[in-house]
Amino acid sequence: MKVYSRILCLLALALFGGNIMGQSINHSIEALEEGEILVLSNLVQGINNSGEQVKTGKYQAITTADVSIEDCLKVMKETSLHNDIIRNASRTEKIKTISDDEWYSYYYFSGAFGMPDYDAVMKMQCFINEANNSFTILGTASPGLIESRGVGRIESYEILCAVRELEDDKVEISISAEYTPVNTVPDWKIKMCYPEPVSLLEGMIWLAEGR
Repeated sequence: MKVYSRILCLLALALFGGNIMGQSINHSIEALEEGEILVLSNLVQGINNSGEQVKTGKYQAITTADVSIEDCLKVMKETSLHNDIIRNASRTEKIKTISDDEWYSYYYFSGAFGMPDYDAVMKMQCFINEANNSFTILGTASPGLIESRGVGRIESYEILCAVRELEDDKVEISISAEYTPVNTVPDWKIKMCYPEPVSLLEGMIWLAEGR
């Protein structure tokens, strides 16, 4: 895959304070040139439901691209293509279909830098707003849907992808996510081995261009 875009800025959340899911970067979209990606990301320490200290990864990213909203929707709904989008994902498949706008996907991630392999089961929902020429895809971890496949499984992951058509026939694409890594490892390994927004956006655009 060619490198489609350059990163406008990569900002630690600590520069802004607060929760990344509560931050908005939409006000900055007018300053973006085509192919630039604006990113907010951070790892924070927190407590899970069992009272254990865990790291939580959070990110937001936004860009514009000269592709059709229809092609973006096709890419997002075709889980088998997502190994071309998601870093370290060696297997991606749709495992259960509820309707055209709701399904379950399975992702297997190959370990890197000494990290073990891990997987994720995600409930995916698509919401189309024809009046605003936009759609959103919401993914939520559903770890108990299928049996263990012998590797650690992500218990907590939520991702939201929103795409809307602009007046110049381009699209604006934004992604936000919050997840808890499977393993307790140094921050740099989490950043290198878990999905991150730049490759997600670049891969989505690359496939929507028909590459």
